[in-house]
Amino acid sequence: MGPEDRERFLVQMRDEMRAGFQAADRRFDAIDQRSEAADRRFDMALAENRRYFDVIAETLQHKIELVIEGLSAVDQKVDRLRGDVQTQLLRLDRRLMRVSARIRREERD
Repeated sequence: MGPEDRERFLVQMRDEMRAGFQAADRRFDAIDQRSEAADRRFDMALAENRRYFDVIAETLQHKIELVIEGLSAVDQKVDRLRGDVQTQLLRLDRRLMRVSARIRREERD
């Protein structure tokens, strides 16, 4: 192999290597583009999930507030009922005491 053959061989090798590197660059560029597209889709899905979660959280918060209001109303009713029951028990107790006193008086007489 003479110097001209070696030079042609080296030029051919250099050209093949450049073509190989360019092909690799194109493949890496394609991978980068697909990766960026996947990142965008992931970000969009994440944002959508976040919006959905926010709606669910807001709905749950509203329902919890309704439950709290309902419990407060029930608590007030229970307090009123407790007062009514205590009042009725006191009246009943007084009536029983009067009946008991009347029975004792009648037993003495």
